[in-house]
Amino acid sequence: MLWSGHGEEISGEVQLVGDQGIWGDSVVWRKAAVVRDGACVAYLHLRNHYGAAPQPLPAGSDLTVPHVVIGRDDADALIAELRRGPVEATVSVRVSRPSQSVGQNVVVRVPAAGTEWDETQPSVLVCAHYDTFFNTLGAYDNGSGTIELLHLLRGWNDQGPARQILGVFFTAEEWHLGGAQEFVRARSAEELDRISMVVNIDGIGRGNALELFTAPETFEAHARRQAERLLGHRFSITSRFPSTKGTDDAIFAMRGIPAFFLTINDQERLHTPLDVLDPEIAANAGQLEALIRVIAEETPVPDRFPAAAPL
Repeated sequence: MLWSGHGEEISGEVQLVGDQGIWGDSVVWRKAAVVRDGACVAYLHLRNHYGAAPQPLPAGSDLTVPHVVIGRDDADALIAELRRGPVEATVSVRVSRPSQSVGQNVVVRVPAAGTEWDETQPSVLVCAHYDTFFNTLGAYDNGSGTIELLHLLRGWNDQGPARQILGVFFTAEEWHLGGAQEFVRARSAEELDRISMVVNIDGIGRGNALELFTAPETFEAHARRQAERLLGHRFSITSRFPSTKGTDDAIFAMRGIPAFFLTINDQERLHTPLDVLDPEIAANAGQLEALIRVIAEETPVPDRFPAAAPL
């Protein structure tokens, strides 16, 4: 796990201790502790689906002890052994930490058709994060969203969008949404008020299961209607309200800014070496372009809603 503590030949009894939230409330995994002399000396994160894949540890985790992910098959086998009696485990983790890492958000301003860019006017923020994990090419997460946003911005630059577009390529999404956090921190309340809504593209995978995440709830109805009209023949569409806290639009939704996030989940490949270029990703990205354009340019802008406590 990202930010895990380290240690070699750490042994103890395995005990199931509950659940572990990943990316805020986005995913919940089972969790076990390796206990020695009454103290937790390591944690095992038991994935519910697919194989082992590293994830960032939630804020507040104990970074002094190892944290290890176990894929579903091994997790199920471990739980079966625990039902039969005590299980001992030995954990060895070596961790490398760079002294400093620097990332930059990339901001592109596209004025509405027939106008010049006007800082005093509302903008629709359309974003994707361009960072990925250390062990993967990241074609799905999130090379797909990065390329989709590049393509959209090129088209808007050539033809002029119906609304003023603020395109942002966020860095450090995998590091607790660091790029989006810094983007918001560096702007005044007045500047944030001029962001009318956020459209986030994160993870266009294989398959036909399109997921929409929205806030406020009125946005859900608009987004679903447009998605079913444009893509109902091609995708199965599900929506979720409130939105997830696991990707960049959450930073804006927490401040009451209307936010929309779309993905074609490909959890099997997420944060693994399997996340490579795939023709089906490209085909799906082409299919989603029309929906993103309509959401950004034509969908009625939802009203702001009460801000929540910051992440």
